[in-house]
Amino acid sequence: MKALLKLIIGLLVVVVIAVGGAYFYLDSIAKKAVERGGEMALGVPTTLDNIHISLLGGEASLSGLRIANPAGFSAQTFMGLGQGDAAVSLNSLLSDTIVVPRVRLSNIQVNLEQNGQKNNIQPLLARAKSMSGQGQGKEAQPVAGSESGKKFIIEYFSLNDVQVNADLKLLGETSKVNMVLPQIELRNLGSAEGGLPMPELIQKVVQAVLSAAQNSSGQFSPALAQLLSGQLNGLEGVKTEVVGKAKAEVEKAVKQLQDKVNLPPDAEKALGEKAGELMKGILGGDKK
Repeated sequence: MKALLKLIIGLLVVVVIAVGGAYFYLDSIAKKAVERGGEMALGVPTTLDNIHISLLGGEASLSGLRIANPAGFSAQTFMGLGQGDAAVSLNSLLSDTIVVPRVRLSNIQVNLEQNGQKNNIQPLLARAKSMSGQGQGKEAQPVAGSESGKKFIIEYFSLNDVQVNADLKLLGETSKVNMVLPQIELRNLGSAEGGLPMPELIQKVVQAVLSAAQNSSGQFSPALAQLLSGQLNGLEGVKTEVVGKAKAEVEKAVKQLQDKVNLPPDAEKALGEKAGELMKGILGGDKK
């Protein structure tokens, strides 16, 4: 009897150690998944400070997500995230497709840069196009690692406190725009596809932020609106619900340029169209 009791206790200890070990490494595994997914999606280093998953509570939290800028631009990051939280469906954790009822991200900063014919959006979204099979005349290519990795469905996704900083050097003038976007809401991400791998989810989130910036930028900076419109052209649309109104502070705007050179009142529109033509030449080909 004593030998049997010792055996049972020994088995219980092994189980506790195994469960405890898996729990201990769960955050580390999730952290690597997010970082790897970001780099796959956009082709630039992605880092995450912290992530914590509570299996018992079905909750997760993260902080300090940074997506690096492509090489050759002044800002260190293209997009940074302060903090976020999520609810996780525990029943789906062991399946191939994980259902996430809620994700809320806040304190997000996006740095957009344009210097002549070069901008920091183009290489990032070119990567997204190539990975989603939207390149010209190419067959759809599967996302690396998606065949064996987990897929995700996010039922509700919200982004709050999104600040867009744009530094645009175009047509011989510099325009700096600091814009706070209204709340962005996405619903049923990945549900139509039966789940999406992490890189494709990150692509869609970045596209959603840029699309919201495009919708809000026209009244503040024609150059920024044309830049975003040109770069987002041809990408698969993401249905975005925007709550509230955007706020912006524009420095060295086109109106100041009008005052300097005595341009007519409709010069702002003409400059916007000129910027659009320039962006069209950068992208190559006609807009559809």
